[in-house]
Amino acid sequence: MCQLIESIRISDGQAELLEYHKQRMRKSMNDLFGQVSVAPGFEKILEDAAQLEKGVHKLRIIYDDRVSIYEYLPYKMKKIESIKLIEKPEMSYSYKFLDRRWLDECFDGLEGADDFVICKHGKLTDSYYCNIALLKNRYWYTPRTPLLEGTRRAFLLEQQEIRLADIYSDQLEQFEGLRLYNALIPFGDLELPMSAIRR
Repeated sequence: MCQLIESIRISDGQAELLEYHKQRMRKSMNDLFGQVSVAPGFEKILEDAAQLEKGVHKLRIIYDDRVSIYEYLPYKMKKIESIKLIEKPEMSYSYKFLDRRWLDECFDGLEGADDFVICKHGKLTDSYYCNIALLKNRYWYTPRTPLLEGTRRAFLLEQQEIRLADIYSDQLEQFEGLRLYNALIPFGDLELPMSAIRR
């Protein structure tokens, strides 16, 4: 049975974007295993989170049709200063699977870049860990078709802080900045100039 992973930001003992994470887990369980509710024991996991020391922790949950393992890890954002665009039209990542070896292989040939963004027929999707957004005329746009529909992405769309768009690699000169974000990285905490993108 394939295993999935969910990573939740715990800030001072409080889980962020919790309902969005539960919704994604329910959908994955239902689609893959025919189970429609979050696995038993999830509330106990959150009780344990409340006992953590102050600061930011990563709650890492591994599950299939039930929660197999969960752990809390101190979280520190990875330093990213450069991004390489990689064309991979065949790549698919609709579910957050634990096994990401096929995605890890994309780090080969980055020519010194810290991270990559997958393109499909020239259309930008996601980086290794993050959804992305690009700034144009005071608005932030996120790819209409990401590899993975992230929880923070869903929240930001609902709050109308970002807008959907098809973003092509040959149109990047129209944009003014790049943000990487995910469940653990709040929107705006990781921002790069467009010059950080390598083709």
